[in-house]
Amino acid sequence: TITNAATDTIGRPASDVSNTGWTPSTGVSLYAMVDEVTPDAADYISAASVGAVCSMALNTTVYPGTAVQQLKYRASSSTGNSVIVRLKEGAVTIRSVTQPLTVTDTEYTITLTSEEIAAITSGALSVELESA
Repeated sequence: TITNAATDTIGRPASDVSNTGWTPSTGVSLYAMVDEVTPDAADYISAASVGAVCSMALNTTVYPGTAVQQLKYRASSSTGNSVIVRLKEGAVTIRSVTQPLTVTDTEYTITLTSEEIAAITSGALSVELESA
């Protein structure tokens, strides 16, 4: 099997899919605020109300990937709210996690199970965030 060497092994937000209530710190694109290799506290997205939902497509990655796949994100809340993070392939939710947040910007890691990895059939993934 020949793998496309130009395809990334790390999926990062590559475009906005939908947005109802999230705001970028600058500009108009959400994905551009959170696609960094090294986190930058000056670039972020925020939601002012519970129930705000946004979706961002991830760049194409090597498919099906490795035996260990993780979703990492940084988040905080000045009001003690949570964020629901969903990894999706099309309309199918591969994994959904509700993460309670603190006031400290923290990196969280979701490790996919072998069953969740097997449920990914094309590698065309998106991440959906919902303020809770």
